[in-house]
Amino acid sequence: MDTNSNHATVACGTAHVPRTIEGRGENMTYQQDLRTDKLLTGLRPFVASDVERIPALLVAARACPPIEPFTVHELQSRWQRWHVTPEQDVTVLPHATDGIIAYSRASLITDPTSRVSMEIAVHPEFRGQGIGSALYRLVVERAANLGVPHVTSPVYLAPGETRPETVRFLERRGFFGDSSYWQMRLDDLSAQPAPVWPRGIVFRKFDTENAKNDAERGPS
Repeated sequence: MDTNSNHATVACGTAHVPRTIEGRGENMTYQQDLRTDKLLTGLRPFVASDVERIPALLVAARACPPIEPFTVHELQSRWQRWHVTPEQDVTVLPHATDGIIAYSRASLITDPTSRVSMEIAVHPEFRGQGIGSALYRLVVERAANLGVPHVTSPVYLAPGETRPETVRFLERRGFFGDSSYWQMRLDDLSAQPAPVWPRGIVFRKFDTENAKNDAERGPS
């Protein structure tokens, strides 16, 4: 399910506070209260070593497609399809000792319309403290700074699964269900049998010259 929102107002604090995410050079002035600012202490941009730890967080938070295993390769493939530049689009809140407490991705998408695509994941052991809400506010601020009209967020469901807590989180912020689809997958194409076409049917690759000839020939 893809969710969509025109909700662009950040009503989360009492003062406009300038924040520079260390190492990124991205200056953001956002409306924030001191409690939320404290929750994000340690928030930083993605670094290369994070890619090995993010999949475990996404699996624990059920914030990734329900495939097993969800690997670094799967994560990088998804980022590539969405034209994600992790050093610019991804932020992480690391644990004091090991692992990642929370993650957010806010990517500018321009096809078919300009929007920010977001993902937010908070480890289950750290939920209920306002971390997800704080990360969401930063995503909305980035969308406003980019001048895009709306934000979308995927909700991943296994067959027969519901995600009421995730849906409530988004609906409380003005999101609504926009579209849904099932994605099926086929691995190991080299092991699949070659296609067998009905007698008299011949397939060929499309090219401009053949298209012109087909149009002139018309239906047979």
